Amino acid sequence: MRYLLSLLLLLSTNILFAQENSVTLNKCREAAKTNWPNFKKLEYNEQNISLIDSELNKNYLPKLSLNASASYQSEVLTFPEAPGMEGLFPTLKKDNYNAELRLNQLIYDGGNIYGAKKLLLVGNKLE
Repeated sequence: MRYLLSLLLLLSTNILFAQENSVTLNKCREAAKTNWPNFKKLEYNEQNISLIDSELNKNYLPKLSLNASASYQSEVLTFPEAPGMEGLFPTLKKDNYNAELRLNQLIYDGGNIYGAKKLLLVGNKLE
């Protein structure tokens, strides 16, 4: 009995020390990430999806645009003066300037942006 107990004690200490070199699940995952060639592709897809998602979110922001134009006519329309109506039709200038500042804000898109984001996520899960 004493012999069996001492043998059991020796084996149990040997088993405890052998577990220090065992492989854990986290070590397996890290090794798979570094050695798997498609992992880089998955990281690239995740970065691409986050970029597209941020671009889709920018559609909710207001858009500001500025347009300007200038024109010069060599000939302008003139009206003859009628007696008693002098100064009714002023002479037009030959140059014309136009500037326009627009602010557009999306109020309702019918779920288009949300649908595009969902479609992007489903497409990513299929890959």
